[in-house]
Amino acid sequence: LRVSHPLLSIAVGVYLAFLAGWLKAKAKENLSVARLSNALTILILLQFASGALTIFTGAPIVMQIVHLFLADAVWIVFVLLSASFPAEKRETLKMAEMVEAA
Repeated sequence: LRVSHPLLSIAVGVYLAFLAGWLKAKAKENLSVARLSNALTILILLQFASGALTIFTGAPIVMQIVHLFLADAVWIVFVLLSASFPAEKRETLKMAEMVEAA
């Protein structure tokens, strides 16, 4: 895992950062999607820094706990972003239907 974990996590982190930017661009009007996208990108960068620092310091327990905490934070923000993007699309469709009905 010492080789595969960093490589896989960097690949997934870069993918998630690009996905967050794409979702932010698609939902230009939704402030919560923009905030969650920014938060996810920042957390991914912090997670990369924490992982590198954990490796370079010889993996002390405190750094491992910080690294795991950031992993949980990335996951939570990703789930919230994934839930708020379709919600934004649903609201847009409802508003378009209301305009057509009027």
